[in-house]
Amino acid sequence: MMIRAVLSYVGVMVFAATGVLSAGRKGMDLIGVAAIAVVTALGGGTLRDLLLERHPVFWIGNTAFLWACFAATAITLLYVRYSEPPAHALQIADALGLALFTIGGTQIAQDAGATGLIMILMGVLTGSAGGILRDVLSAEIPMMFRQGRLYATAALAGACAYELLERFGVPRETAGLAGMGLIALLRIGAIYRGWRLPTLRMRAGRTRVLIHTPCRIHCAVPSTAVPCASSRTPCSDARQSQASCRSILAKSRLTPPRHRQPAW
Repeated sequence: MMIRAVLSYVGVMVFAATGVLSAGRKGMDLIGVAAIAVVTALGGGTLRDLLLERHPVFWIGNTAFLWACFAATAITLLYVRYSEPPAHALQIADALGLALFTIGGTQIAQDAGATGLIMILMGVLTGSAGGILRDVLSAEIPMMFRQGRLYATAALAGACAYELLERFGVPRETAGLAGMGLIALLRIGAIYRGWRLPTLRMRAGRTRVLIHTPCRIHCAVPSTAVPCASSRTPCSDARQSQASCRSILAKSRLTPPRHRQPAW
């Protein structure tokens, strides 16, 4: 219990530091920096406690987490005031926070009576939700949703490893450290070695391009000529693109028919 408590405080402080770095890059004032730091450090655990119906929420029942968050915010502000943070400081700190919070959240869900899939999902939520809130409030694409990044996958792998190791009789603290190490390894490998997931690529098929036009005109290609049946011109040939149809319309120099004025 002592080790888990220490790791919980360390996780809060690390995630608070990532919030300060993210807010600083956006040029926020001190109130904005403090708000982003608190949301990042406490957001994931708050959502976990609400879903598990744990009352009071962890930082309300123990205000030491809030003070740890404020302390980390002040220390990080002083650090960036007098020295430039390393290039990957935000990502490395986020990787450590993800590892600490994912396994800590998994163990808390386990203590609350959750088992199996729910326990793993609560761990992933605890580790990733704070970072998602930080990036959204900072007007950034969340790291979890960036192309091919090992983020939620790393958290999921670490939580699953913890669950499997415990099932095979490994002591809880050892299994927790192994899960944290796996998450940190995957994230740091993604940062420095470019480890990525395969991305979905959809093959382009036959498309139907509709161009609004007030006149009757043929959308012609070398092999196909489709007349305009109404006020829309369908291009049914797969080789015909919307740009070429517009080019044909521009070159036709046809003008819409004018309405004849009634002779009164």
